[in-house]
Amino acid sequence: MKQTKQVFYYLALCLNILLIFLSTFSDKLVLPEWLGLSGRLHPVFLHFPLALTLVTIGLYLAKKQLNIKEDSIFKLLFFISSISAAVTGLFGLFLSKEGGYDENILTQHQWFGVSISLLSYFSFLSFYHSLENKWINSISIISILVIIWGSHLGGELTHGEDFLSFKSSEKIEQVIITDSSVVYTSMIEPILKAKCFSCHNEQKSKGGLVMSSIEKLLKGGENGKLWIPGDPLNSHILQRLELPEEDKEHMPPKGKIQVTTKERLLIEEWIRRGADMKKRIMDYPAQDSFRIFLAGYQQKSSSTREYSFAVASAADIESAQSPYCYVSPVAAGSPALQVRFLIRSAFTADQIKNLNKVADNIVQMNLSNMTVKDEDLTLLNSFQNLEILNLNGTDVTGKGLAVLKANKSLASIALSNTKVNLEGFKQLINSVPSLKQLYCWNTVVNTSTLKQLQSINPKVSWYLGYIPDDKEMLQLTPALLTDNDKFVLGQGDSVRFKHPMPGAVIKYTLDGSGPDSITSMTYTKPLVFKTATRVRTITTLPGWLTSDTTDHTFFVRSVYKPSYIRFLQPPDKNYMAQKEPTLFDSKKGEAGNFREGFIGVKENHFDMLCGFNTPQAITEILVSTLRNTPSYIMPPERLELWAGTDSVNMKKIAQLIPPKLSGHQYNKIELQRLPVNGTYKFFRIKVFNITKLPSWHEGRGQKGWVFIDEVFFN
Repeated sequence: MKQTKQVFYYLALCLNILLIFLSTFSDKLVLPEWLGLSGRLHPVFLHFPLALTLVTIGLYLAKKQLNIKEDSIFKLLFFISSISAAVTGLFGLFLSKEGGYDENILTQHQWFGVSISLLSYFSFLSFYHSLENKWINSISIISILVIIWGSHLGGELTHGEDFLSFKSSEKIEQVIITDSSVVYTSMIEPILKAKCFSCHNEQKSKGGLVMSSIEKLLKGGENGKLWIPGDPLNSHILQRLELPEEDKEHMPPKGKIQVTTKERLLIEEWIRRGADMKKRIMDYPAQDSFRIFLAGYQQKSSSTREYSFAVASAADIESAQSPYCYVSPVAAGSPALQVRFLIRSAFTADQIKNLNKVADNIVQMNLSNMTVKDEDLTLLNSFQNLEILNLNGTDVTGKGLAVLKANKSLASIALSNTKVNLEGFKQLINSVPSLKQLYCWNTVVNTSTLKQLQSINPKVSWYLGYIPDDKEMLQLTPALLTDNDKFVLGQGDSVRFKHPMPGAVIKYTLDGSGPDSITSMTYTKPLVFKTATRVRTITTLPGWLTSDTTDHTFFVRSVYKPSYIRFLQPPDKNYMAQKEPTLFDSKKGEAGNFREGFIGVKENHFDMLCGFNTPQAITEILVSTLRNTPSYIMPPERLELWAGTDSVNMKKIAQLIPPKLSGHQYNKIELQRLPVNGTYKFFRIKVFNITKLPSWHEGRGQKGWVFIDEVFFN
């Protein structure tokens, strides 16, 4: 029995000495991986010694009331407390080596943990050597105080500042999301706060990553930046989110509230669109799928009026939906609906008729830029609860606006960028007594005609937009493509530009040089190209500043298509699109979406063999490449073209070295032209990526990517 007591005595002593020694020299402590992982047992075990110590102290202080006469029970309980506290302290020490904690708080918590273990050991010794009760009482009171403060420090490390404090928690205000809301602050940041900030804050910065300020968030952590704008696949945050939950690298860690599929998709699409931390919902194009996705998050403020009509059935709402018409509630739980029409070329008046099943629930309708004509306005009379109507950029002229008098609730109408004449505005404000707001930028309404209109109905508020001073010069917007997704042309296809400002002149060049207002060609008719061409334009108008330069590269479909295609070096497995066929499908890849339509290479250079059944007199081969330097996607270091009458005996017939860059360029697709002089049956195209990024790049010294989406034989 005596020998057993000595074993207990020395076991507790050795564990506490080990804990003190390792804690003293913790900055020099290096652990093997298997032992480091054991540190994650610290939060599993820590509650046991704390609870056992407090229970034992409570039993001891109340032993007279509980009629406990034998002290051996306290000796055993304090021994178990000391052993478990020392083991838990060692696990905590191992866990601290993962890093990411506030050093000051960590040091204090560490030594309070050591103190708890030692106090439990001293309590065990007090009973072991049968010391006086006053010693045991003093140790017990000190133990309680140490446990309380040590737990508070541990709570700060894990959950943030003021965890166990008596400060009342701040009221969390609901974020009201509207068209003018910034996507990051209203949607992305709340996800990060709820799911990530507890492990990545000023007190606890796991992996060296602090997310509680934008500056530190963008700086990233030990593994680099959290995301790469435009490149979700290589963004660290998404890589961690998509790992299996059991994986130790998965974030948030297993056991914590996880990011939902919808939240992950929101983050992914936001990064794909450039991860702009200042961009508002309204800054994305109305027909952009991401803008439509964001509409599901939007709601009216809590002051939104209540409606007496019943909620529309899910079946009726679904039947009203179409690929070109989006129907959604104006606020969570509200029976009121809002409607947005998409894609001008696909619009028909029948799409308005298709909404009749939910007509009583529609209070907002957005028909902006649709081909709505005067005669179509009578269809709106079915929507008796319609309050807000957007007709910006439509084909209405004002002749049919008087029919809106049937819409008794109509309070706001937008008619900017329309050809509504002055008589049409007069009819409208005379016919619709409920009207309170009119938006009429870029119409016949100006400062001189406004007074006349206000005298007819002073209750209407007019919004004319920005009206410049007569001496002030504003900059023109750039010329627009009428078909903005048509960059691969068929034989005889034309390219058309337009500008909404009357009298604006479009100047252009075809040789890659910058256009000017004097010597450059004037755009007067559609352009037709026989081969790939780079078109740069500016827009000029007397009294206005010249627009920024647009830069477009147009490709003409291959005259020749190889009958044999083979990669001699495998592309990166994450960027293989549809493999070889994607390079000859005459579909341009989207510069902001690297996953589809592109072949990417990094570890191996691009090396492709193409063959024809018979020799072809090809004059040039064009390779379409992408630039997005923040995502490490660079121009090729060089391109080589080899040719021959068979696939073995080939010679190099052309080489191209693109100009070096001196700074970042985003989402730019450019043309690499390789001339061919002769008739050949086989061609080998080599595209070499940069092996060392330049000194101005944050990834200096690393390999760069090359992305290719099309190859043309002409």
